[in-house]
Amino acid sequence: MLPCRQSILNRRPRSAIAYAKNEENIDKEYHDQLELLKIQQEKYYMKEAEVKQRVSPNRDETRRRQQELKGCMEEQLKIKESERIRRAHEDHDLNCYNEYLSKFAPHSINHDMGRIQHKKDYLKQLMEDNIRVAEMKRELEKKEKQREIELDHIRAKTPCCWNRRHYI
Repeated sequence: MLPCRQSILNRRPRSAIAYAKNEENIDKEYHDQLELLKIQQEKYYMKEAEVKQRVSPNRDETRRRQQELKGCMEEQLKIKESERIRRAHEDHDLNCYNEYLSKFAPHSINHDMGRIQHKKDYLKQLMEDNIRVAEMKRELEKKEKQREIELDHIRAKTPCCWNRRHYI
C-alpha cells in the first residue's frame, strides 16, 4: 500500500451524479452572472448616451465636421507634398539639362577649345620665359667665372697677394 494520509483515505467517494449536478450549477451560475453583466452593460450604455446628449447634444455633429475638416486638410497636405516633390523633380531635371547644355552645347565646346588654347599658349609662354631666364643665368654665371679668373690673374701678378698666398 502507498504511504498516504489517513484523512485522504477516509474521505467519502463522490457520486458521479452529484458531481454532474455541481457542474450544472456552476454553469448556471456563470450564465446568470453573464446575463447580469450584459444587463448592467446595456444600462451603462444607455446612461452614457443620455449623459452625452445632455452635456453636449451637438458633439457627434461637431466630431463629424471635425473629421471632415481633418480629411480635407490631409488631402490638401498630400496634394501640396506631391506638388513639392513634382516641382523638385522638375527643378532637378532642369538643372541637369542646363548643366549638360553648358558643358556639351556647341558654343560651350568652342568656348572650351578657346580656353584650352589659351591655357596652352600661356604654358608655352611660361616655358619660353623660363628658358630665357635660365640662359640669362648661365650667361651671368659664365661672365662671373670669367671675371673671377681675370681677377685671379691680376691678383697673382701683384707681389703682396703672391706673398700672402704662398708664404703665409
